[in-house]
Amino acid sequence: MKSLVVVGAGPMGLEAALGALERGFAVTVLEKGRVGENLRRYGATRLFSPFAMNVSARVKALLGASAPAAEELLTGEEMAERVLEPLARTPLLARRIRTGHAVTAIRPARGAKASTPARRSTVRNGGGLLARSFA
Repeated sequence: MKSLVVVGAGPMGLEAALGALERGFAVTVLEKGRVGENLRRYGATRLFSPFAMNVSARVKALLGASAPAAEELLTGEEMAERVLEPLARTPLLARRIRTGHAVTAIRPARGAKASTPARRSTVRNGGGLLARSFA
């Protein structure tokens, strides 16, 4: 089984984790703060699109009856509290999310092509991820 680390437990990070799980990956999600940390900074500002446009059918199914109404315009804080936190507590994701972990470096896997604005090269060493735990 291949492993995958997802950086960030926001809407895209949790969607990526669910998609990878569906494809058979062993998934770990690393988040520096709380689940949905960046969305919480939006304050009273509402998202520009309704709930139904901000999540996949799989997320709606996992949330079930507790999901917000399809046309509801949530604030960032509401999205974190009413959608992302309950999603993170589902059996699929609960033990895969590690909060208090800041990713400080990512290195491509062995033989992967690395691209920089100045040049293209092939990485000769093994891949890896460096994270610092605050927990």
